[in-house]
Amino acid sequence: MHMDKVDKDLFSVTMICPLRNLRMRIGEQLRIPLFIRNLSPFTIDSFPPDPMLIIHRWVREPSDKCYEGKRPTLLNKPLQTGESRKLVVYIESPPEEGKYCLDITILYDGCRFEDCSPEISTNLNNVRVSYAQKRIHAKSYESALKKGKIDIATSAFIKDRKRLGSYFSDTNTCIFTIKGVKEWCKDQGLPYYTVKKEIPMNILGKDNPDIVHDPSSWSTTLPEIYLAELKDVSIIGGHNPLFVDTHVALYDEYLHHRREKFDYTQNGYQILYGPGDTLTVHGEQEVGEPIQEGIFMSGIHSSNYFHWLVEYISRFWTLDQFPEYGHIPLIIDQDLHPNLLEALDTVCSVERKIIPVKYGERYLVHRLVVPSRLSFIVQEYREGILPQPSDTAISPIAIWYLRKRSGLITLPQRKPFKRLYISRSGQENRMLLNEREIEEVFMQYGFESVNPGTMTFHEQVKEFSTAGIIAGPTGAGFTNILWAPKDATILQLIGEGMSQGFSQITRIIGQNLIEVRGASLPGTGPVPWQCHYVIAIEEVERIIQGVLESHHHSESA
Repeated sequence: MHMDKVDKDLFSVTMICPLRNLRMRIGEQLRIPLFIRNLSPFTIDSFPPDPMLIIHRWVREPSDKCYEGKRPTLLNKPLQTGESRKLVVYIESPPEEGKYCLDITILYDGCRFEDCSPEISTNLNNVRVSYAQKRIHAKSYESALKKGKIDIATSAFIKDRKRLGSYFSDTNTCIFTIKGVKEWCKDQGLPYYTVKKEIPMNILGKDNPDIVHDPSSWSTTLPEIYLAELKDVSIIGGHNPLFVDTHVALYDEYLHHRREKFDYTQNGYQILYGPGDTLTVHGEQEVGEPIQEGIFMSGIHSSNYFHWLVEYISRFWTLDQFPEYGHIPLIIDQDLHPNLLEALDTVCSVERKIIPVKYGERYLVHRLVVPSRLSFIVQEYREGILPQPSDTAISPIAIWYLRKRSGLITLPQRKPFKRLYISRSGQENRMLLNEREIEEVFMQYGFESVNPGTMTFHEQVKEFSTAGIIAGPTGAGFTNILWAPKDATILQLIGEGMSQGFSQITRIIGQNLIEVRGASLPGTGPVPWQCHYVIAIEEVERIIQGVLESHHHSESA
Protein backbone atom coordinates (compact mmCIF):
# COMPACT_ATOMS: atom_id res chain seq x y z
CA MET A 1 0.00 0.00 0.00
CA HIS A 2 1.32 3.39 -0.94
CA MET A 3 1.81 5.84 1.89
CA ASP A 4 -0.32 8.55 0.31
CA LYS A 5 -3.29 6.25 0.87
CA VAL A 6 -2.70 5.70 4.58
CA ASP A 7 -2.73 7.82 7.71
CA LYS A 8 0.78 9.11 8.36
CA ASP A 9 0.09 8.63 12.06
CA LEU A 10 0.41 4.91 11.36
CA PHE A 11 3.83 5.34 9.81
CA SER A 12 6.48 3.95 12.17
CA VAL A 13 10.11 2.98 11.68
CA THR A 14 13.22 2.70 13.82
CA MET A 15 16.64 3.81 12.56
CA ILE A 16 20.09 3.21 14.05
CA CYS A 17 23.46 4.46 12.83
CA PRO A 18 26.21 2.40 14.53
CA LEU A 19 29.08 4.86 13.97
CA ARG A 20 30.75 6.69 16.84
CA ASN A 21 33.14 9.67 16.89
CA LEU A 22 33.05 10.18 13.11
CA ARG A 23 35.73 12.46 11.64
CA MET A 24 35.32 14.21 8.27
CA ARG A 25 37.29 16.58 6.08
CA ILE A 26 35.50 19.65 4.70
CA GLY A 27 34.32 18.85 1.18
CA GLU A 28 34.31 15.10 1.83
CA GLN A 29 31.45 12.85 0.75
CA LEU A 30 30.73 9.55 2.48
CA ARG A 31 28.32 6.65 2.45
CA ILE A 32 27.59 5.43 5.97
CA PRO A 33 25.57 2.48 7.33
CA LEU A 34 22.02 2.85 8.60
CA PHE A 35 19.85 0.06 9.97
CA ILE A 36 16.13 0.60 9.42
CA ARG A 37 13.11 -1.44 10.53
CA ASN A 38 9.53 -0.99 9.35
CA LEU A 39 7.06 -1.15 12.26
CA SER A 40 4.15 0.20 10.19
CA PRO A 41 1.14 -2.00 9.39
CA PHE A 42 1.90 -1.59 5.67
CA THR A 43 4.77 -1.84 3.22
CA ILE A 44 6.85 1.30 2.79
CA ASP A 45 7.50 1.73 -0.90
CA SER A 46 10.08 3.68 -2.85
CA PHE A 47 8.16 4.47 -6.00
CA PRO A 48 7.47 7.83 -7.69
CA PRO A 49 5.88 10.29 -7.68
CA ASP A 50 6.54 10.56 -3.92
CA PRO A 51 9.35 8.15 -3.03
CA MET A 52 10.58 7.85 0.53
CA LEU A 53 13.85 9.69 0.97
CA ILE A 54 16.36 9.52 3.79
CA ILE A 55 17.72 13.01 4.41
CA HIS A 56 20.20 14.55 6.80
CA ARG A 57 21.26 17.86 8.26
CA TRP A 58 24.13 19.08 10.36
CA VAL A 59 23.55 20.92 13.63
CA ARG A 60 26.63 22.74 14.83
CA GLU A 61 27.32 22.59 18.54
CA PRO A 62 26.77 24.61 20.59
CA SER A 63 25.32 27.28 18.25
CA ASP A 64 22.49 25.14 16.77
CA LYS A 65 23.41 26.49 13.32
CA CYS A 66 22.03 24.08 10.71
CA TYR A 67 23.24 22.92 7.28
CA GLU A 68 20.86 20.86 5.17
CA GLY A 69 22.27 17.89 3.25
CA LYS A 70 22.14 18.38 -0.52
CA ARG A 71 21.51 14.86 -1.77
CA PRO A 72 18.95 12.51 -0.22
CA THR A 73 19.19 8.72 -0.28
CA LEU A 74 16.36 6.86 -1.97
CA LEU A 75 14.90 3.78 -0.29
CA ASN A 76 16.25 1.28 -2.82
CA LYS A 77 13.33 -1.16 -2.68
CA PRO A 78 10.07 -1.65 -0.73
CA LEU A 79 10.40 -2.45 2.96
CA GLN A 80 7.84 -4.97 4.17
CA THR A 81 6.03 -4.81 7.53
CA GLY A 82 8.40 -5.99 10.25
CA GLU A 83 11.37 -6.13 7.84
CA SER A 84 14.80 -4.83 8.85
CA ARG A 85 17.49 -3.79 6.40
CA LYS A 86 20.91 -2.22 6.29
CA LEU A 87 21.08 0.82 4.02
CA VAL A 88 24.03 2.86 2.83
CA VAL A 89 23.24 6.56 3.28
CA TYR A 90 24.93 9.38 1.38
CA ILE A 91 26.27 12.35 3.38
CA GLU A 92 28.50 15.30 2.57
CA SER A 93 30.36 17.40 5.11
CA PRO A 94 29.15 20.80 6.33
CA PRO A 95 31.08 23.80 4.93
CA GLU A 96 32.66 24.95 8.21
CA GLU A 97 34.97 23.40 10.77
CA GLY A 98 33.54 22.43 14.12
CA LYS A 99 31.75 19.87 16.24
CA TYR A 100 28.38 18.68 14.89
CA CYS A 101 25.38 16.49 15.48
CA LEU A 102 24.26 14.62 12.33
CA ASP A 103 20.45 14.31 12.22
CA ILE A 104 19.08 11.62 9.90
CA THR A 105 15.35 11.35 9.21
CA ILE A 106 12.77 10.56 6.54
CA LEU A 107 11.13 12.86 4.02
CA TYR A 108 7.92 11.75 2.39
CA ASP A 109 5.23 13.71 0.56
CA GLY A 110 6.60 17.01 1.88
CA CYS A 111 6.57 15.72 5.48
CA ARG A 112 9.81 15.75 7.43
CA PHE A 113 9.17 13.15 10.10
CA GLU A 114 11.79 14.56 12.41
CA ASP A 115 9.46 17.52 12.91
CA CYS A 116 6.24 15.59 13.47
CA SER A 117 7.52 12.26 14.82
CA PRO A 118 10.88 12.68 16.56
CA GLU A 119 11.19 8.94 17.13
CA ILE A 120 11.47 8.44 13.35
CA SER A 121 15.03 9.76 13.24
CA THR A 122 18.49 9.06 14.55
CA ASN A 123 21.34 11.28 15.65
CA LEU A 124 25.07 10.84 15.31
CA ASN A 125 26.74 13.02 17.93
CA ASN A 126 30.27 14.29 18.34
CA VAL A 127 31.10 14.49 14.63
CA ARG A 128 34.22 16.62 14.14
CA VAL A 129 34.79 18.36 10.81
CA SER A 130 38.08 19.99 9.82
CA TYR A 131 40.15 20.93 6.78
CA ALA A 132 42.73 18.25 7.56
CA GLN A 133 41.84 14.60 7.12
CA LYS A 134 41.81 12.90 10.54
CA ARG A 135 40.99 9.30 9.50
CA ILE A 136 44.36 7.64 8.89
CA HIS A 137 43.24 5.32 6.06
CA ALA A 138 41.35 8.11 4.30
CA LYS A 139 44.46 10.27 4.49
CA SER A 140 46.53 7.47 2.97
CA TYR A 141 43.94 6.98 0.23
CA GLU A 142 44.04 10.61 -0.88
CA SER A 143 47.83 10.74 -0.73
CA ALA A 144 48.17 7.58 -2.87
CA LEU A 145 45.74 8.90 -5.47
CA LYS A 146 47.68 12.12 -5.89
CA LYS A 147 50.81 10.05 -6.53
CA GLY A 148 49.01 7.81 -9.04
CA LYS A 149 49.40 4.68 -6.86
CA ILE A 150 46.01 3.17 -7.65
CA ASP A 151 46.46 -0.22 -5.94
CA ILE A 152 47.61 1.37 -2.66
CA ALA A 153 44.77 3.89 -2.84
CA THR A 154 42.21 1.12 -3.39
CA SER A 155 43.48 -0.86 -0.39
CA ALA A 156 43.41 2.24 1.85
CA PHE A 157 39.93 3.16 0.64
CA ILE A 158 38.52 -0.28 1.52
CA LYS A 159 40.13 -0.14 4.98
CA ASP A 160 38.63 3.30 5.58
CA ARG A 161 35.15 2.14 4.55
CA LYS A 162 35.42 -0.86 6.83
CA ARG A 163 36.16 1.47 9.74
CA LEU A 164 33.00 3.39 8.76
CA GLY A 165 30.90 0.22 8.82
CA SER A 166 30.67 -0.21 5.04
CA TYR A 167 32.17 -3.61 4.32
CA PHE A 168 32.99 -3.32 0.64
CA SER A 169 35.16 -5.96 -0.95
CA ASP A 170 37.69 -5.82 -3.77
CA THR A 171 34.97 -6.80 -6.20
CA ASN A 172 32.78 -3.75 -5.65
CA THR A 173 35.34 -1.08 -4.86
CA CYS A 174 37.42 0.21 -7.75
CA ILE A 175 39.42 3.32 -8.57
CA PHE A 176 39.70 4.46 -12.17
CA THR A 177 41.84 6.93 -14.06
CA ILE A 178 39.62 9.16 -16.21
CA LYS A 179 40.19 9.33 -19.96
CA GLY A 180 38.22 10.55 -22.97
CA VAL A 181 36.57 8.32 -25.57
CA LYS A 182 38.75 9.76 -28.36
CA GLU A 183 41.99 9.05 -26.50
CA TRP A 184 40.91 5.52 -25.64
CA CYS A 185 39.84 4.68 -29.21
CA LYS A 186 43.17 5.96 -30.56
CA ASP A 187 45.16 3.92 -28.03
CA GLN A 188 43.15 0.74 -28.67
CA GLY A 189 42.66 1.10 -32.42
CA LEU A 190 38.87 1.29 -32.09
CA PRO A 191 36.52 3.04 -34.57
CA TYR A 192 36.12 6.77 -33.88
CA TYR A 193 34.47 9.09 -36.38
CA THR A 194 34.64 12.88 -36.03
CA VAL A 195 31.41 14.36 -37.40
CA LYS A 196 32.06 18.00 -36.41
CA LYS A 197 35.01 19.50 -34.61
CA GLU A 198 34.48 21.64 -31.53
CA ILE A 199 33.19 25.10 -32.42
CA PRO A 200 33.44 28.43 -30.55
CA MET A 201 29.97 29.89 -29.93
CA ASN A 202 28.87 33.37 -28.92
CA ILE A 203 26.53 33.37 -25.93
CA LEU A 204 25.60 36.95 -25.21
CA GLY A 205 26.67 40.37 -26.36
CA LYS A 206 29.16 42.52 -24.48
CA ASP A 207 26.42 44.98 -23.63
CA ASN A 208 24.66 42.54 -21.35
CA PRO A 209 24.76 44.07 -17.83
CA ASP A 210 24.63 40.68 -16.09
CA ILE A 211 27.99 39.55 -17.42
CA VAL A 212 29.97 42.72 -18.07
CA HIS A 213 32.19 41.82 -15.13
CA ASP A 214 33.19 38.51 -16.68
CA PRO A 215 34.38 38.67 -20.31
CA SER A 216 34.72 34.87 -20.38
CA SER A 217 30.92 34.69 -20.26
CA TRP A 218 30.63 36.18 -23.74
CA SER A 219 31.42 32.92 -25.49
CA THR A 220 31.80 29.18 -25.00
CA THR A 221 32.70 26.09 -27.01
CA LEU A 222 30.44 23.41 -28.43
CA PRO A 223 31.98 19.96 -27.92
CA GLU A 224 33.27 17.82 -30.76
CA ILE A 225 30.53 15.64 -32.25
CA TYR A 226 31.62 12.05 -32.80
CA LEU A 227 30.50 8.45 -33.03
CA ALA A 228 32.63 5.68 -31.54
CA GLU A 229 32.59 1.91 -31.07
CA LEU A 230 33.81 0.34 -27.83
CA LYS A 231 34.35 -3.29 -26.88
CA ASP A 232 33.49 -5.04 -23.60
CA VAL A 233 32.34 -1.95 -21.73
CA SER A 234 30.69 -1.90 -18.31
CA ILE A 235 27.89 0.63 -17.92
CA ILE A 236 25.76 1.50 -14.89
CA GLY A 237 22.13 2.39 -15.52
CA GLY A 238 21.43 6.11 -15.12
CA HIS A 239 25.11 7.09 -15.01
CA ASN A 240 27.52 8.62 -17.52
CA PRO A 241 30.97 7.01 -17.07
CA LEU A 242 31.97 4.01 -19.19
CA PHE A 243 34.29 1.44 -17.59
CA VAL A 244 36.62 -0.09 -20.18
CA ASP A 245 39.49 -1.50 -18.16
CA THR A 246 40.42 -2.51 -14.62
CA HIS A 247 41.51 1.03 -13.82
CA VAL A 248 40.20 3.16 -16.74
CA ALA A 249 36.86 5.02 -16.98
CA LEU A 250 35.77 7.10 -19.98
CA TYR A 251 34.09 10.33 -18.93
CA ASP A 252 34.17 13.00 -21.65
CA GLU A 253 32.28 15.59 -19.66
CA TYR A 254 34.93 15.59 -16.97
CA LEU A 255 37.60 16.65 -19.47
CA HIS A 256 35.95 20.07 -19.90
CA HIS A 257 38.56 22.83 -19.80
CA ARG A 258 36.81 24.40 -16.81
CA ARG A 259 36.30 21.14 -14.94
CA GLU A 260 37.53 22.59 -11.65
CA LYS A 261 34.22 24.56 -11.49
CA PHE A 262 31.91 21.58 -11.88
CA ASP A 263 30.94 18.68 -9.63
CA TYR A 264 30.85 15.48 -11.68
CA THR A 265 30.10 13.24 -8.71
CA GLN A 266 27.19 10.85 -9.21
CA ASN A 267 25.49 8.48 -6.82
CA GLY A 268 28.10 5.93 -5.81
CA TYR A 269 30.98 7.85 -7.41
CA GLN A 270 33.35 10.46 -6.19
CA ILE A 271 35.92 12.50 -8.11
CA LEU A 272 39.22 13.56 -6.64
CA TYR A 273 40.42 16.74 -8.37
CA GLY A 274 43.99 17.66 -8.93
CA PRO A 275 46.95 15.63 -10.23
CA GLY A 276 45.95 12.20 -11.43
CA ASP A 277 42.20 12.89 -11.65
CA THR A 278 40.44 9.73 -10.66
CA LEU A 279 36.97 8.33 -10.17
CA THR A 280 36.15 6.09 -7.23
CA VAL A 281 33.25 3.66 -7.51
CA HIS A 282 31.97 1.78 -4.52
CA GLY A 283 28.76 0.13 -3.46
CA GLU A 284 26.76 -3.05 -3.80
CA GLN A 285 25.73 -3.10 -7.47
CA GLU A 286 23.48 -5.75 -8.94
CA VAL A 287 24.69 -7.18 -12.23
CA GLY A 288 22.29 -7.43 -15.15
CA GLU A 289 22.41 -9.80 -18.12
CA PRO A 290 25.22 -9.06 -20.58
CA ILE A 291 24.21 -7.04 -23.65
CA GLN A 292 25.56 -8.15 -27.01
CA GLU A 293 25.36 -4.74 -28.69
CA GLY A 294 23.61 -1.44 -28.19
CA ILE A 295 23.70 2.33 -28.63
CA PHE A 296 24.42 4.15 -25.38
CA MET A 297 21.51 6.48 -24.51
CA SER A 298 21.49 6.01 -20.72
CA GLY A 299 22.84 8.53 -18.24
CA ILE A 300 22.26 11.06 -15.50
CA HIS A 301 19.04 13.09 -15.72
CA SER A 302 17.72 11.10 -18.68
CA SER A 303 14.30 11.10 -16.97
CA ASN A 304 14.17 14.91 -17.12
CA TYR A 305 12.22 16.36 -20.07
CA PHE A 306 14.81 19.05 -20.85
CA HIS A 307 17.85 16.79 -20.63
CA TRP A 308 16.15 13.97 -22.52
CA LEU A 309 15.38 16.23 -25.48
CA VAL A 310 18.47 18.43 -25.64
CA GLU A 311 21.13 15.97 -24.43
CA TYR A 312 19.89 12.51 -25.35
CA ILE A 313 17.55 12.09 -28.30
CA SER A 314 19.17 14.98 -30.18
CA ARG A 315 22.02 12.48 -30.70
CA PHE A 316 19.90 10.84 -33.38
CA TRP A 317 21.20 13.61 -35.63
CA THR A 318 24.61 11.94 -35.41
CA LEU A 319 23.18 8.45 -35.87
CA ASP A 320 21.36 9.64 -38.99
CA GLN A 321 24.80 10.21 -40.54
CA PHE A 322 25.59 6.49 -40.14
CA PRO A 323 22.79 4.38 -41.64
CA GLU A 324 24.94 1.26 -41.20
CA TYR A 325 24.08 1.40 -37.47
CA GLY A 326 20.34 1.48 -38.10
CA HIS A 327 19.80 -2.10 -36.87
CA ILE A 328 21.50 -1.70 -33.49
CA PRO A 329 19.15 -1.44 -30.45
CA LEU A 330 19.02 1.51 -28.06
CA ILE A 331 20.14 1.20 -24.45
CA ILE A 332 17.92 3.52 -22.40
CA ASP A 333 17.04 3.85 -18.73
CA GLN A 334 14.11 1.85 -17.46
CA ASP A 335 10.72 3.35 -16.53
CA LEU A 336 11.03 6.58 -18.51
CA HIS A 337 7.86 8.69 -18.57
CA PRO A 338 5.53 7.91 -21.51
CA ASN A 339 6.09 11.47 -22.77
CA LEU A 340 9.81 10.77 -23.12
CA LEU A 341 9.17 7.51 -24.96
CA GLU A 342 6.74 9.30 -27.26
CA ALA A 343 9.43 11.91 -27.98
CA LEU A 344 11.88 9.08 -28.66
CA ASP A 345 9.54 7.46 -31.19
CA THR A 346 8.95 10.84 -32.84
CA VAL A 347 12.58 11.85 -33.22
CA CYS A 348 14.13 8.46 -34.02
CA SER A 349 14.19 8.12 -37.81
CA VAL A 350 14.29 4.29 -37.87
CA GLU A 351 12.53 1.66 -35.81
CA ARG A 352 14.89 0.23 -33.22
CA LYS A 353 14.71 -2.38 -30.51
CA ILE A 354 14.83 -0.98 -26.97
CA ILE A 355 17.00 -2.46 -24.21
CA PRO A 356 15.99 -0.93 -20.84
CA VAL A 357 18.55 -0.88 -18.02
CA LYS A 358 17.80 -0.50 -14.31
CA TYR A 359 19.10 2.49 -12.41
CA GLY A 360 22.29 1.61 -10.54
CA GLU A 361 22.60 -1.85 -12.11
CA ARG A 362 25.83 -2.80 -13.87
CA TYR A 363 25.87 -4.34 -17.38
CA LEU A 364 28.62 -5.64 -19.63
CA VAL A 365 28.11 -4.55 -23.25
CA HIS A 366 30.23 -6.43 -25.76
CA ARG A 367 29.77 -3.85 -28.53
CA LEU A 368 28.79 -0.35 -27.45
CA VAL A 369 28.11 2.41 -29.99
CA VAL A 370 28.57 5.86 -28.42
CA PRO A 371 27.14 8.93 -30.15
CA SER A 372 28.45 11.98 -28.32
CA ARG A 373 26.14 14.59 -26.92
CA LEU A 374 25.86 17.69 -29.05
CA SER A 375 25.60 20.14 -26.16
CA PHE A 376 27.43 20.65 -22.88
CA ILE A 377 25.08 21.13 -19.93
CA VAL A 378 26.33 21.49 -16.37
CA GLN A 379 24.81 19.06 -13.88
CA GLU A 380 26.20 20.42 -10.62
CA TYR A 381 28.69 23.02 -9.45
CA ARG A 382 31.43 22.62 -6.89
CA GLU A 383 31.00 24.31 -3.54
CA GLY A 384 31.17 28.10 -3.72
CA ILE A 385 31.06 28.34 -7.54
CA LEU A 386 28.45 30.61 -9.15
CA PRO A 387 26.96 29.78 -12.57
CA GLN A 388 27.98 31.74 -15.66
CA PRO A 389 26.16 31.81 -19.02
CA SER A 390 29.20 30.31 -20.75
CA ASP A 391 29.11 27.18 -18.58
CA THR A 392 26.38 25.75 -20.79
CA ALA A 393 26.67 25.30 -24.55
CA ILE A 394 23.44 24.42 -26.41
CA SER A 395 23.97 23.15 -29.94
CA PRO A 396 21.96 24.86 -32.72
CA ILE A 397 22.13 21.54 -34.58
CA ALA A 398 20.30 19.85 -31.68
CA ILE A 399 17.60 22.53 -31.51
CA TRP A 400 16.85 22.64 -35.25
CA TYR A 401 16.97 18.85 -35.50
CA LEU A 402 14.42 18.44 -32.71
CA ARG A 403 12.13 21.02 -34.31
CA LYS A 404 12.39 19.33 -37.69
CA ARG A 405 11.83 15.81 -36.40
CA SER A 406 8.83 17.02 -34.36
CA GLY A 407 7.19 18.27 -37.55
CA LEU A 408 7.48 21.99 -36.95
CA ILE A 409 9.29 22.69 -40.19
CA THR A 410 6.46 21.16 -42.25
CA LEU A 411 3.55 22.51 -40.18
CA PRO A 412 1.40 25.13 -41.90
CA GLN A 413 2.61 28.57 -40.90
CA ARG A 414 -0.24 29.86 -38.79
CA LYS A 415 -0.07 33.23 -37.12
CA PRO A 416 0.72 32.66 -33.44
CA PHE A 417 -1.85 34.15 -31.15
CA LYS A 418 -2.02 32.13 -27.94
CA ARG A 419 -0.83 33.49 -24.62
CA LEU A 420 0.37 30.59 -22.49
CA TYR A 421 1.42 30.49 -18.86
CA ILE A 422 3.42 27.39 -17.85
CA SER A 423 2.28 26.40 -14.38
CA ARG A 424 4.86 24.93 -12.03
CA SER A 425 2.60 24.44 -9.03
CA GLY A 426 3.26 21.35 -6.93
CA GLN A 427 7.04 21.41 -7.44
CA GLU A 428 9.16 21.40 -4.28
CA ASN A 429 12.46 22.73 -5.62
CA ARG A 430 13.21 26.23 -6.93
CA MET A 431 9.69 27.30 -5.98
CA LEU A 432 8.22 30.62 -7.04
CA LEU A 433 6.63 31.13 -3.64
CA ASN A 434 3.99 33.57 -4.80
CA GLU A 435 3.20 31.69 -8.02
CA ARG A 436 -0.53 31.53 -7.30
CA GLU A 437 -0.73 35.34 -7.22
CA ILE A 438 1.56 35.64 -10.25
CA GLU A 439 -0.54 33.16 -12.23
CA GLU A 440 -3.73 35.09 -11.41
CA VAL A 441 -2.15 38.25 -12.84
CA PHE A 442 -1.37 36.48 -16.10
CA MET A 443 -4.92 35.12 -16.25
CA GLN A 444 -6.24 38.67 -15.95
CA TYR A 445 -4.30 39.57 -19.09
CA GLY A 446 -5.73 36.75 -21.16
CA PHE A 447 -3.13 34.03 -20.60
CA GLU A 448 -4.14 30.37 -20.56
CA SER A 449 -2.55 28.29 -17.80
CA VAL A 450 -1.13 24.96 -18.99
CA ASN A 451 0.56 22.14 -17.10
CA PRO A 452 2.86 20.30 -19.55
CA GLY A 453 3.12 17.35 -17.15
CA THR A 454 -0.52 16.46 -17.89
CA MET A 455 -0.08 16.58 -21.68
CA THR A 456 1.32 14.08 -24.17
CA PHE A 457 4.45 14.98 -26.08
CA HIS A 458 2.54 15.67 -29.29
CA GLU A 459 0.01 17.79 -27.39
CA GLN A 460 2.85 19.91 -26.01
CA VAL A 461 4.39 20.40 -29.46
CA LYS A 462 1.04 21.39 -30.96
CA GLU A 463 0.04 23.70 -28.11
CA PHE A 464 3.28 25.65 -27.94
CA SER A 465 3.80 25.86 -31.71
CA THR A 466 0.86 28.31 -31.96
CA ALA A 467 1.79 30.54 -29.01
CA GLY A 468 2.78 34.16 -29.52
CA ILE A 469 3.67 34.78 -25.87
CA ILE A 470 4.87 32.17 -23.36
CA ALA A 471 5.47 32.91 -19.69
CA GLY A 472 6.22 30.94 -16.57
CA PRO A 473 8.75 29.97 -13.89
CA THR A 474 11.89 28.29 -15.18
CA GLY A 475 11.83 24.49 -15.02
CA ALA A 476 11.60 21.38 -17.21
CA GLY A 477 8.19 22.47 -18.56
CA PHE A 478 9.83 25.61 -19.90
CA THR A 479 11.63 23.37 -22.40
CA ASN A 480 8.52 23.64 -24.56
CA ILE A 481 9.73 26.99 -25.87
CA LEU A 482 11.53 24.65 -28.29
CA TRP A 483 8.28 24.40 -30.23
CA ALA A 484 7.34 28.09 -30.16
CA PRO A 485 7.60 30.12 -33.38
CA LYS A 486 10.39 32.44 -34.30
CA ASP A 487 9.66 35.95 -32.96
CA ALA A 488 7.55 34.56 -30.09
CA THR A 489 8.00 36.49 -26.84
CA ILE A 490 9.23 34.44 -23.89
CA LEU A 491 8.77 35.75 -20.34
CA GLN A 492 11.01 33.69 -18.08
CA LEU A 493 10.37 34.03 -14.34
CA ILE A 494 13.63 33.16 -12.66
CA GLY A 495 15.44 33.51 -9.34
CA GLU A 496 18.79 35.16 -8.67
CA GLY A 497 21.79 33.35 -10.07
CA MET A 498 19.81 30.62 -11.85
CA SER A 499 21.14 29.08 -15.03
CA GLN A 500 20.54 30.90 -18.30
CA GLY A 501 20.52 27.83 -20.61
CA PHE A 502 17.07 28.70 -21.97
CA SER A 503 18.42 32.04 -23.21
CA GLN A 504 20.60 30.14 -25.69
CA ILE A 505 17.58 28.29 -27.06
CA THR A 506 15.68 31.53 -27.63
CA ARG A 507 18.69 33.07 -29.41
CA ILE A 508 19.03 30.02 -31.69
CA ILE A 509 15.36 30.05 -32.68
CA GLY A 510 15.12 33.84 -32.90
CA GLN A 511 12.65 34.38 -30.05
CA ASN A 512 12.46 37.45 -27.85
CA LEU A 513 13.44 36.56 -24.29
CA ILE A 514 12.57 38.77 -21.34
CA GLU A 515 13.95 37.60 -17.99
CA VAL A 516 11.94 38.61 -14.93
CA ARG A 517 14.34 38.15 -12.00
CA GLY A 518 12.99 37.58 -8.51
CA ALA A 519 14.52 37.86 -5.05
CA SER A 520 15.86 34.54 -3.76
CA LEU A 521 15.39 33.42 -0.17
CA PRO A 522 18.77 32.30 1.19
CA GLY A 523 18.86 28.87 2.80
CA THR A 524 15.78 27.50 1.02
CA GLY A 525 17.76 25.42 -1.47
CA PRO A 526 20.82 23.15 -1.53
CA VAL A 527 22.84 25.92 -3.28
CA PRO A 528 22.23 29.68 -3.67
CA TRP A 529 21.02 29.44 -7.30
CA GLN A 530 18.51 26.70 -6.45
CA CYS A 531 16.68 28.62 -3.71
CA HIS A 532 12.99 29.50 -3.62
CA TYR A 533 12.25 33.02 -4.81
CA VAL A 534 9.60 35.74 -4.95
CA ILE A 535 8.79 38.10 -7.84
CA ALA A 536 7.12 41.47 -7.33
CA ILE A 537 3.56 41.54 -8.70
CA GLU A 538 3.98 45.15 -9.84
CA GLU A 539 7.06 44.25 -11.91
CA VAL A 540 5.20 41.40 -13.60
CA GLU A 541 2.24 43.63 -14.47
CA ARG A 542 4.53 46.32 -15.88
CA ILE A 543 6.31 43.84 -18.14
CA ILE A 544 3.07 42.19 -19.31
CA GLN A 545 1.59 45.56 -20.23
CA GLY A 546 4.72 46.48 -22.18
CA VAL A 547 4.75 43.18 -24.07
CA LEU A 548 1.05 43.35 -24.96
CA GLU A 549 1.40 46.94 -26.14
CA SER A 550 4.34 45.95 -28.34
CA HIS A 551 2.39 43.02 -29.81
CA HIS A 552 -0.60 45.29 -30.48
CA HIS A 553 1.54 47.75 -32.43
CA SER A 554 3.14 44.88 -34.35
CA GLU A 555 -0.22 43.40 -35.32
CA SER A 556 -1.56 46.82 -36.31
CA ALA A 557 1.40 47.40 -38.57
